[in-house]
Amino acid sequence: MESYVSEVGYVTKSNGYLMYIEGLPTVKINTILTHQSGSKAIVTSLDKTSLLALMLDQTKPKPGDEFKIFAEHISIPVGPQVLGRVLSPMGETIDDKASLTKTGKAGLTREVKIDSSAPGISKRHVVDEQFQTGLTIVDGLVPIGKGQRELIIGEPRSGVSAFIIDIIANQKNTNTICIYTAIGKSELEIKQYASSIESIGANSYSLLVAASSSSPAPLIMLAPQTGLTIAEQFAQDGHDVLVILDDMGLHAKYLREIALIAEQVPGRESYPGNIFNQHARLIERAGNFNQEKGRKPVSITLLPIIRVISESIASYITTNLMAMTDGHMLFSSELSAAGSYPSVDTAGSVTRVGRQTQHPLLRELSDRIRALLARYEEVRSYSRFGPELTQNTLATLNQSEIILELLRQEDHDYRDIPLQVALLALPFTRFLALKDASFVKRNKKIIVNALREQPEFSQLYKSLELSLDSFIQQIDQRSDVLNKLCQ
Repeated sequence: MESYVSEVGYVTKSNGYLMYIEGLPTVKINTILTHQSGSKAIVTSLDKTSLLALMLDQTKPKPGDEFKIFAEHISIPVGPQVLGRVLSPMGETIDDKASLTKTGKAGLTREVKIDSSAPGISKRHVVDEQFQTGLTIVDGLVPIGKGQRELIIGEPRSGVSAFIIDIIANQKNTNTICIYTAIGKSELEIKQYASSIESIGANSYSLLVAASSSSPAPLIMLAPQTGLTIAEQFAQDGHDVLVILDDMGLHAKYLREIALIAEQVPGRESYPGNIFNQHARLIERAGNFNQEKGRKPVSITLLPIIRVISESIASYITTNLMAMTDGHMLFSSELSAAGSYPSVDTAGSVTRVGRQTQHPLLRELSDRIRALLARYEEVRSYSRFGPELTQNTLATLNQSEIILELLRQEDHDYRDIPLQVALLALPFTRFLALKDASFVKRNKKIIVNALREQPEFSQLYKSLELSLDSFIQQIDQRSDVLNKLCQ
């Protein structure tokens, strides 16, 4: 830093948190400057005579204000000490707890810069292991692989927040670190997420990176980079990592605000012309990565979230994010209002690489169920006109309604893969052949507990290498246990 002592720059023009500075000949993009008051700013562009910088707090510089170079880049603390904490995009603790201590030793808290490039193709490994959410409708019908980038599209009141908390809760004892990044959320929402994560006992493997709506736009802009930087460091330490970016739609709006104040030439819907590139650089930092020879690959699974109303699902930013991710999961407020949880619209959801990670038996079941549900939607749409339905059609409707009921879960109801396979196979057994959805709804807890705890079914899970028809026969042979328990 000594070489910077004589370098001083002065503001020539300012507009809120944005300013143009002359001087400081050795600065680079992402250099951190310090104002005469001690406030920090980040350099975002350079030209021959001046530089553009953005304040990272509420300070509003004026022409003539003095700036000096503080650091070559933003560095944040990373290590086990950040778990259970709430950090700002600058890596500062904002949860009223003790400050983080810097040790510099591997495995403890160390500092790393937040702006890095995504790993190249040679460092990547095929996505070949399923990321287990513990939610049947996801693991069964819209599976996610470890290292997959799956966009979450959530309508208002569609249950996305509860879904995220459940996924985090279900990563306990999996060696997975969970990083929830709040982008432009209210301070109340951030406190609620922090409280929820603490209440489910996830502080030992989770942390929050938060930039509230009251933060300046440049600080909110940095939040996803900080979350992904922390993820990369935990991955280097051998952990699988889950990163949630909530909400990328708000992130795009803050990028648009900054670009318009900087008087950049606006692109479509007034977003900056490089908005796709800015988001793609973030998304590409996730994936499944090779480690040193002999070590298991590590993954950064990414769930970027965008909150939309139903009419804007095909909006510019949403379709951009769809194009740069490995699929999307659509949450429906209509399904949520009807009592479905998770309220995932399977017909409108896509997973491009998750299916290759599923257990073969679950994948075969998934194919059968998706075909049945597609037929169900078709039949249900024309049955409203009152035509007389055949017995086969009525049986299809009944079987589909049973499946939909089995896909519904309560909050914090973790189901492992063997249990999900057994549950999804039940509609094809004699046990439910003459039953309806109301029977399943009335006895679902009994059925789930029996499949979890009864010794007869524990033995069944050793038969997951069977064909689907053979597996269904195995369940049929044990159906007397369920018949005795159910009413």
